[in-house]
Order: sequence, then C-alpha cells, then structure tokens
Amino acid sequence: SASSLPAIPCIAALSSRHQAEGVRQRVIALGFTGQQVTITPAAGKFRVRVGPFPDGESAHRVMARLHGEGFAGAFVVKD
Repeated sequence: SASSLPAIPCIAALSSRHQAEGVRQRVIALGFTGQQVTITPAAGKFRVRVGPFPDGESAHRVMARLHGEGFAGAFVVKD
C-alpha cells in the first residue's frame, strides 16, 4: 500500500544537472550525507531528493528544516 512506501523529501526539480548538483552540495553542507542526497532524472528535470526516511513524520521534519534553510519548494514524495 502507499502508506508503506518510504517518504522522500524532494528539494527541487531543475532543468540542468549542473543546477541540481549545486543544490545537492548546499543540502550536503547542512549536514546530510552524500548517500542521502540524490539526483534523479524524471520527466526532463533533475530532482534533488534526500532520504528515504522510514516514515512521513521524519520526512516532514526534514522538509520543515529545508524550508527554514531557504528551500521553499521542498515537498514530500512517496515512491
């Protein structure tokens, strides 16, 4: 079921890998590991994501922190 899928904050969806890598490095600078912060090509965009987290609560906590750090477009996806 959808509720059993890991929750993954998506920080941004960018049109170039170069831009996505810049965002990824900024997120790593906040204290996340390189393994946690990934770039995934999807629908012509490069999604920068952090996680996965075991539950939505953890993911939403991280998303709130990202919002506070200036990543206003961060949202949680499940896949």
